[in-house]
Formats: sequence, structure tokens, C-alpha cells
Amino acid sequence: MPAASREKKRVLSVQMLGGYSVALDGRELKLSGGAGSKTARLFILLAYHGEQGVSRREILDCLYADEDCADDAGNLRVAIFRLKKQLVAAGVLEASDSINAKGVYRLASEGLELSVDIRQFEEAAGKALEPENSQEELLEQACRMYTGEFLPSLSGDMWAVGKQAMYQNLYFTCVRRYLELLASREKYGKMLLTARNVLRLYPYDEWYVAELDALIGMGRWKEAQDTAQRSTESLMERMGLWPSEELEKRILKINSQVQGSFKSLQEIQGELEEKKSEEGAFNCSYDSFMGTYRYEMRKIERTGESLYLVLCSLTEKENDKGSRMSDSQFEKAVRHLEDAVRLSLRRADVYTRYGRNQYLMLLVGLKQEDCAMIFERIQGKFERAVGKKSRFQINQFISPLITRGSKAAESQAPLKFSRSQWN
Repeated sequence: MPAASREKKRVLSVQMLGGYSVALDGRELKLSGGAGSKTARLFILLAYHGEQGVSRREILDCLYADEDCADDAGNLRVAIFRLKKQLVAAGVLEASDSINAKGVYRLASEGLELSVDIRQFEEAAGKALEPENSQEELLEQACRMYTGEFLPSLSGDMWAVGKQAMYQNLYFTCVRRYLELLASREKYGKMLLTARNVLRLYPYDEWYVAELDALIGMGRWKEAQDTAQRSTESLMERMGLWPSEELEKRILKINSQVQGSFKSLQEIQGELEEKKSEEGAFNCSYDSFMGTYRYEMRKIERTGESLYLVLCSLTEKENDKGSRMSDSQFEKAVRHLEDAVRLSLRRADVYTRYGRNQYLMLLVGLKQEDCAMIFERIQGKFERAVGKKSRFQINQFISPLITRGSKAAESQAPLKFSRSQWN
């Protein structure tokens, strides 16, 4: 029979990168039970292994290893029966097709073509990384095909967790090779786009460095400076990490270039001014807070003013036995704490986020009883936002700051620590 007259094969497309979905000839299929059901997990295993198939032993290890069941083989037969029934009803398989052939399980049908994104990425990456094939186009294609973590919905399955790490490392290898190639050819526009694509998936220090290198290569120094500021804040707030030595090198290079450029006093003044004046205290990065702290410590040597360093921490109450809180719920509560801090301090006071659940404040010219009043305001505003019966508590730590030889040292008590817990 001529090739042109042969019946066109059905195409079963399975997405496993950045999510999970199934489509037959472009039409989305919904298998009952969701991605976490035994039937769906069995289908994912079969689709992942493709024509090669998967052994009965491996399926049992992947699906039933964590369960104490005396009849795993019987359960597998039931899951196979249910899966085939669904696939026949959806038009994926024919009633005469068999999933099990001599102990090897696969999705096989004469008129079916299986297309799995992770296998396509794996093939493209392998080809791009071959020494004789390290071409820009192949590396670009491989990087573009990786759209997110492998099967994120199966992060509780050990086999999937191992594959997640393996494919992430393969992706990073492709990206590094591609960025090196682009940098050597001074293709900074593509380099910038690639770095930002990676950062959307993995906001790691290494990719912030690549983003800055691209901006530096294009001479976009002011944008690089703004990007460096956002990068360090993101690393501190989202991951609690200090910038690496490589990132700090880029920041120093950018700052020296921007500061060394010729600008009028009016231009400089415009850069220094606040772009948006918000109600409440002044929020700054940790680096800026550190500079302010050191300046105020020097100043009180001359003025004798009081100075307090305050740390506010948000935690769950120890006696709370509710369900485990999601990261988004906790982050929302932290933002409510930030609003309470900002609106409870004076406009000239300075604060910064320190780690995932903490805020540092610097209070000048107050008495210790004033600090107590401020924390009553913080607690009140926070409770109004989250409710008095919430599962959170605020812990406060106060230190009066005294420098050796300052006037304040004669009138203030020695450095002490106090803790106030709101239940």
C-alpha cells in the first residue's frame, strides 16, 4: 500500500515538564482520579518509559513500595484493568491492544504515536552536548524545551524526585554551555533573555550573575545596578542567602562604573530622591540598613541620643495543632507584619527585612517605654489584619545601643536583652 494512503497515526502527547497534562491529537484528555491516583501514576510510568516498556518489578517498586499490602500483584492487575478501560474509552488504545506483554508493560497500539516532552528534551540535550555538535542552535533548542520541574505533582514519589534532580542538572549543563558560547560571541541580548528565562524557574545566585554579565556586556550600567539591587534583596528575602563572591564582584564593578560616570548635580539629586513616598517608616535593603546603623552609632558618640536596635520575629504558636501551613499562607502573614511595622513607626525610622520571618528596626531618640508603646501598636495592627485567634505570635527583642565614650553611656544602663511574646 502506498505511504500516502496509510491511515495517519493518532498522536498521544504527554507533558511532564512544569506540570502534567495529556492530549490526543491536540485534544486534552482527563484521566479519572487526578495525577496522584494509582491509575494516573501507572499511566505516567508507562508513558515515561515509552516503547522500551517497564518491568512489573519496577512498577511495583514505584507504586507500592511505601504501602503495607499483601497483594501488590493483585492491586496492579486491577490498576492495569482500570487504566486500559479508560484509554480505550478515550480512543487511545483499541480493545484488542495489550498493555502487558511477557512481563513488560508499555502503551502500544498499531495506530498510536507517543510524544513525551521530557524524552524530547533529553534527546535534544544529549545531542547538543556532544562535543562535535556543540552548536548554538542545538543548545538554544534544548534550553527552550525545558519548561519547568519534572512532574512537580509527584514530588512525593522517590523515583520522580530522583528524575527531577537528574533533569535539572542536565538543563543547567545546557544553560551553562549556551551562556558561555553566547558570551564568547558577544551575543548579550540572547544571553540576557536566557538568564532571565532560567531565573523564572530557579532564582539562584549563579543565574543572577549571568544576567548582570549580559547587562554589563551591553553597557546598560544603570539597569544592571537596579537589577543587582533586586537580586540581592530577592536572595535575602526568598532564600535567606547572602550574595556569593562572584555576584559581589559584579556589583562592585557596576557601582564603580555608575559612580565614576560624569553626571550633573541635578541628575545625581534625581537619582537620590525617593521615587514613591509611602506612608510610614522607611524600608530599605539590609546593606542600606547596615550603613544607617553604623552612621547612627558614630553620631550618638557626639549627640548622646538614645538608640535602640529591635528585632521582630513571626512564629507559629507552640500549642497550635492545626494542619501544616503553606508557604503562601506564612508569607501573607509576614507581609501583614511588615505593614504593621511600617505604619507603627515614625516616618524617619528605618527598618528592613532580615531573613524569611524577621524585621530589624532602628529607633533613634526614644525611651524604653516608647518602644513598648510602639510594639503595642504593631501587635494591634497585626491582630486586626490576621485576627486575634490566629496561629501566629510576634516575638520582640530590644537592645539599647551604647558606644564606648559616648554621652549616652553615662545615663543608660548597660547593654541588655528583653523579650516580649504576644500570645
